[in-house]
Amino acid sequence: RQMCIRDSRNRIKRLLRETYRKQKHLVYDAIDIPYVFMISYIGKEELPYDELAVKMEKLLNAFVDKINR
Repeated sequence: RQMCIRDSRNRIKRLLRETYRKQKHLVYDAIDIPYVFMISYIGKEELPYDELAVKMEKLLNAFVDKINR
């Protein structure tokens, strides 16, 4: 069965949640004040998990750096 757009979108959301879950300590360990933020995936292609994990780490580190300035 061919993967439809909905399945692809749901898979991307699952991968984003998983990469965030595994790396959220980067934010929680560095910031005392609670923040609410949203992560949107705007790419057309689905990236492999390893690449998403690297990009999520960069994003979270950039967020922490900006907050701690």
